[in-house]
Amino acid sequence: MQNQGSKGFLRLEQLETLDLTCNNLGNNTLQSLRKLTSLKNLILRSNLLEGSFPVQELSVFESLETLDLSQNFINGFPTML
Repeated sequence: MQNQGSKGFLRLEQLETLDLTCNNLGNNTLQSLRKLTSLKNLILRSNLLEGSFPVQELSVFESLETLDLSQNFINGFPTML
């Protein structure tokens, strides 16, 4: 998500579904996607997300209905969920 190739699709501000399954993405992924505020479905299954999930970074995704974090290495969520 940090290479030059990702800049093009970040201009797709009306994008509603993004499936990034099996892309070896790490914890900086949500921050890299923050301009995609129209996302309804975000699929991050089978990546390298680990540790406590940064729920505060989801606040920009006001339309988010589905978030798939399965098959990652997340070990906790804040109690406010």
